[in-house]
Amino acid sequence: MSLFDTHQEDTDDEETNGNEQESDENDDIAFIAKLKSSRTLASILKTIDFADDAIFCALPTGIKI
Repeated sequence: MSLFDTHQEDTDDEETNGNEQESDENDDIAFIAKLKSSRTLASILKTIDFADDAIFCALPTGIKI
């Protein structure tokens, strides 16, 4: 298993479910990563070049930047 697991939505399942709100929330997902420690996450976030300010939100589904 690699450090980063890419995630691709199955559009056929979304159409059959009829849950349009869920598909709108998932449109802005860039990637999904499963990490074993928060230290790895901290290292990844340090390497990303953000604008002057960035807002991080910890949600039940993950971290939103």
